[in-house]
Amino acid sequence: MRRDDSVKTIEDHDGNCQFAALSHQAKRLGILRSPETMRKKIVDYLKSNPYYGDGFPLLEHLADDDFSCWDEYI
Repeated sequence: MRRDDSVKTIEDHDGNCQFAALSHQAKRLGILRSPETMRKKIVDYLKSNPYYGDGFPLLEHLADDDFSCWDEYI
């Protein structure tokens, strides 16, 4: 991790960068969750709610047909 005057750069290349960013910002609101916990909670939510409000399946947004189910994507 590197820090300068205005930006905190997280350089871990563990596949959790988006969740690390969410965890970092949530901490500013007093929500203390690790990136791994954030990932699990978000993925669990998406698994439980696989459709948009209009009924459109979220998996349709994956550009690569190699991911036919959540377990393969994760």
